Amino acid sequence: MLDDRSLIRQPAVDAGTTRECGRRCAGNRRCRHSEERAGDVRDRLASQRGEKRRDALGRAGIRDRKRKGGATGAARMQLHHDRSVGDAERTLDLAWPAREQHRHGAAFEAGLAPVESRRAGSGGDREDHRDGRPDNAATATTKGVMKTGHRSIIGSDNRVMTDVSPDTAASPQALAGVFVLDLSRVLAGPWCTQTLADLGAEVVKVERPAKDGQPGGDDTRGWGPPFLRDETGAETAEAAYYLGTNRNKRSITIDIATAAGAELVRTLARRADVLVENFKVGDMARRGLDAAALLAINPRLVYCSITGYGQTGPYRDRAGYDYAIQGLGGLMSVTGPSRAEIADDAPGGGPQKVGVAVADLFTGMYATTAILAALRHRDRTGEGQAIDMALLDTQVAMLANLGAGYLATGTAPQRAGNAHQNIVPYQVFEVADGHLILAVGNDGQFARFCAVAGCPELARDPRFARNAGRVRERAALVPLLAERLKRRTRADWLAALEAAKVPCGPINDLAEVFADEQVRNRAMTVEMAHPLAGSVRLVASPMKLAATPVRYRRAPPLLGADTDAVLGEIGLSAEAIADLRKSGAI
Repeated sequence: MLDDRSLIRQPAVDAGTTRECGRRCAGNRRCRHSEERAGDVRDRLASQRGEKRRDALGRAGIRDRKRKGGATGAARMQLHHDRSVGDAERTLDLAWPAREQHRHGAAFEAGLAPVESRRAGSGGDREDHRDGRPDNAATATTKGVMKTGHRSIIGSDNRVMTDVSPDTAASPQALAGVFVLDLSRVLAGPWCTQTLADLGAEVVKVERPAKDGQPGGDDTRGWGPPFLRDETGAETAEAAYYLGTNRNKRSITIDIATAAGAELVRTLARRADVLVENFKVGDMARRGLDAAALLAINPRLVYCSITGYGQTGPYRDRAGYDYAIQGLGGLMSVTGPSRAEIADDAPGGGPQKVGVAVADLFTGMYATTAILAALRHRDRTGEGQAIDMALLDTQVAMLANLGAGYLATGTAPQRAGNAHQNIVPYQVFEVADGHLILAVGNDGQFARFCAVAGCPELARDPRFARNAGRVRERAALVPLLAERLKRRTRADWLAALEAAKVPCGPINDLAEVFADEQVRNRAMTVEMAHPLAGSVRLVASPMKLAATPVRYRRAPPLLGADTDAVLGEIGLSAEAIADLRKSGAI
């Protein structure tokens, strides 16, 4: 049996220097046995940065608290110390475990969210991130303005990196202290776990080891080109697809098909708050790693399974892929040009899929929401649970107004091309030098559009004055508008319509997207240190939280870069790790 210790490494602090409240304080915000609140401790310790005496840690006075429901936990504190001249800042994590499976409860109930712990590096394979962020912390966007609320520094080159000042790093993220064991691959699961990681969770990604001539790892590592290029310009084995869904994680390689590998996963699951997997129905049960088995050894675990069709029903054993789900789930039936525009058997006609894997992405986001709800329930009651997420369920749910319309009428909506099923005019129109989107959402906007277009009489026409009439008379109205829109250039129309507050927009390619001034101002790209390329530029998170901002702590990891570190943190010796590697378990 593997040594059952906390996944998070604790610093070697002499026990005699650590004060710990021997009693439990019933979830009070202030421990009644001390005058020091945790926030006061953090501030006092921050002012002592640079002290080299190890006994400074003992003066922190952080103690265990008792949460409602009886679960005990640990309060955590990061201490930032200046190293000797020329050295980078380190973050030490000081944590006192209580009952290990209840280690986060006190922090949530007492209003003291656990601070992200120091993470071991990965030896020579990765940059030394020390406090969980790249040391060469970065450059940012919008002319040198520092946006401290979002913990990003904005500069003129449209690149963003986290602010690593001590005051910034000391404040916890929303999910700091939450440990996620990620056994998912491809898109839906990794999208979910990357979102959790962006919010501060400690995510360990479990991947297949390379063996028998196979490269191993998440399938998307090889889904290219394009591939990341190294500092010499040569292609690496890291596909851009993989890079887009796996930042802020650590990677370990475990062959869960082996008995030793499955036991490693069980040991990690004992310590986990969340486990995410997307194996076919039954695969995890055959290895003793299903929700029932792991909840039996960790009743506080939130176990999220993501499959194509769910754990029940006649399709449960089918493999699920986004493309097939878009078809089966009805999305393709309403996507593509209408039959009036292009016949189904003509080039460019017929049903079409969406340009990105929306069923996967939506499932990842719904899974994230379900996990956060389950964690909330767990923190109130101490009870974990299983979550059953299916791509098909998500696809049906995201039909939204079209699904509701069918249920209300019994009539299946048909493809409308770039037009809207329920709003007119709300579509792409040709203009003198290209195309633009006109998105009139109400009758007032339609009247303003008609004034700009020089046809105010259309807004007064009883057929077109209200949206319901415009929908019914679409065939009569749209040609009248199309003829007028062809008379002016895109830039002319956009300027005039924006001035009149009529919703409209261009159709940008991705080069234009990332050059757009609004996208740049919103810091929607981030550059992170990468061991092969020097740095890698990624799409940033859209979540802008004022008090607990997203942080970009780790570039997408190399395959197995953190295996030895993570296994060492659960008590395995270097010799035991070497034996596991020799046996093929890792």
